[in-house]
Parts: sequence; C-alpha cells; structure tokens
Amino acid sequence: MEMHGELRIAAPREQVWERLNDPETLKKCIPGCEEMVSTGENRYNAKLTAGVGPVKGVFTATVSLQDIVAPEHYTIAVEGKGQPGFVKGLGELNLKEENGGTSIQYTGEVNVGGLLAMTPPSAADEPMRNRILNTIDETVTAVQRISSELRPSVLDDLGLATAIEAEAVRFEHRTGIECALSLPDHAALHIQGAAATAIYRIVQEALTNVSRHANATRIELRLSQQPGELLLEIRDDGRGITAAEVSDRFSLGLIGIRERADLVGATVRFEGQPGRGTIVSVRIPAPASPS
Repeated sequence: MEMHGELRIAAPREQVWERLNDPETLKKCIPGCEEMVSTGENRYNAKLTAGVGPVKGVFTATVSLQDIVAPEHYTIAVEGKGQPGFVKGLGELNLKEENGGTSIQYTGEVNVGGLLAMTPPSAADEPMRNRILNTIDETVTAVQRISSELRPSVLDDLGLATAIEAEAVRFEHRTGIECALSLPDHAALHIQGAAATAIYRIVQEALTNVSRHANATRIELRLSQQPGELLLEIRDDGRGITAAEVSDRFSLGLIGIRERADLVGATVRFEGQPGRGTIVSVRIPAPASPS
C-alpha cells in the first residue's frame, strides 16, 4: 500500500515538529500499535496487531526515526515479525513553514509477507487499510489543538475579514478548490477577541474537512452581520455529508468545530444533500452594529 499527500496545520513548525516526535503521537501513526517502548534515542520496540482476511496475528516490531533534519524532515521505519508473516513500513515527513503555519508533505509504503501476503484481502479489510490515513488525520487534529486556544497573530495584523480572505487564497493555491467569498466591509465588521478567533478557527477547520472528505470543486463562504449575531455559512459542491457522519461522536473535524463554537456560545448546523454538497452554518452572538 502506498500513500502520499499534503496537510496544513495552523501552528508554528517547531511546535508541530515537537508533537510529531512525541512517542504517543508516533504510536497513533502506526496502525495496530498497542505498545511502544523506547530502547534508545529515536528507537522503539512495539507490539502490533494486523491482519488480512481471516489471517490475523500479533507482531513484535522495531520503530526507528532516521535521516533526521530538525525541524524539517525525518523518515520513520517499522519492521515487524509474527506467526502470520512480516510487516514493513517506511514513511517520510517533510515540514515547511507556510504563512505562520506548517505544511506537512508525507509519503509512505507498507508491505506484508508470509501468510499475510498469500491471503486475498476482503472487503472487511478496507477499514484496516484506511487506518493509516485515519491516524494521520487524527495526528494532525491533535497538533491543531495545541494552538486552538491561541489567538492567531494574523487577526491582530489584518483583522478577521482580511485574515479569512488570506486563508481562502492559501486554500485555493494548496488544493485547487475554488473559494467564493462574501464578507462584510472591514469597517462594518464589529467583532473581536474570542469570537473572532473562534470564527477564524472554524473557517480553517471547515476548509480542511472539505479538502479531506468532500470531493468538492467549489466552496462558497459567507459571513454576514445581523442584529445581535454573526452568521457564517460555508457551502461546498461535494458528495454531501451523511446523517451518520453528522451524528458520529468520533468525527474529529466536526468535534473541533462544535467545541470552538461552544466556547463563544455559538450554534452549529451541518446539512448534507447526496451529490449536491454540504452546508455548515454557525450563528455567533455579537454586538449589534453601532447606529
């Protein structure tokens, strides 16, 4: 199995690097890893469970970080052996500073041998194969939470509306997904402090969710100020979120949006139409515009 991609985290590169070198984070990045114990600098012994079809088993493995260039790059190598065969994995992470945040480019390959390699995969194995990608998402979300309570300096430097515009431009450049914006005039936008931070973070998280899951080609983002509240709407033309996904308490992307909304007393609604896209609506209490 091969994988590759790019992710962006709204946190400084040094902070992201520290998190990605944490043993608990590394453990989450390795599918089926139940235990991981340090045996030396950048080396670990691990216990893994893995399987293909009816063939499953426990593996003892070594995990090592190689070719380290802090805080820019490392290679993670995993080799495991057990009764069903062997598992080998190799992945590379490259971190780049990008507009106050961090871009992570990753590539990886996982191979199996022995009985595992001779057993045809079944449909039931698909969730296991997807765990590698899911754990990357979880790790990125965990790193994002490090800075979730911090006020982005871009809000102080540019203001909320301009900061959202800049984020949308970066998103378009990074993903190729078109962003159409409708924002209040900068002078007419009366919001600051925790509410402005929450809106900015929600926009970032919603855009990330679209790029990862929606299969969309266009986003419409609208922020309007009404008496006593702000209304944020983010629409995409993707596959449409399902009712099961909305109610999934383990959906980290939705959890992050809900938590940030709760911090400022906002309400959130997720609506999906199959094949027609998703609408995220957030209503944020705000002072009315001065007359």
